[in-house]
Amino acid sequence: ERKVQVDPQWTKYLLLTHPVQLITTIGKVKGKLETDIAPFATCLDTSYNPPYVTIAAFLHQHTPAGEEPIKGKMNTYLNIKQNGLFIVNTPGCTLLNKLDVLAYPYKRGRAEDKIEKAELTKTKPFVLAQIHTVYPPLIQEGLAHLECETVDIHRPKGSDHYLITGRVIGASYDESLGNDLE
Repeated sequence: ERKVQVDPQWTKYLLLTHPVQLITTIGKVKGKLETDIAPFATCLDTSYNPPYVTIAAFLHQHTPAGEEPIKGKMNTYLNIKQNGLFIVNTPGCTLLNKLDVLAYPYKRGRAEDKIEKAELTKTKPFVLAQIHTVYPPLIQEGLAHLECETVDIHRPKGSDHYLITGRVIGASYDESLGNDLE
């Protein structure tokens, strides 16, 4: 036989997900606004009309191998919980070499700007900036952007992730993709 049985914990390795999306958020930490960016492999369109997007955020910060565990919840989750806003930025292949910088977790309040560290450009979102005074940035180098207002955050019973659903209230894409995407 060519099939190998493995532990159900292998689900995360065996289940194909959508391509990685870059989620940008903003939140107040120690009285100061800080932007955040994190790559998410679990980002799904969960309603067409109205358009909803759901991301799955791990309960705790990820800890790089060989390092002391980071205490506390994910910055992405905490920022969304705080102001209810996030942007899904679709990266092109030119951003793949930035993933190591963008995926690296940091302790909340350390004032590290991973967007600047990865040499990416923050841009004002089209819709969120018109209706909110505080909003996450669009990433200029992204190919597409979905501006979201949170409609639901919940943790499925026994899960180690929060499911965060946002209504897409703004959408844009880079003109390099053409103008006849319909």
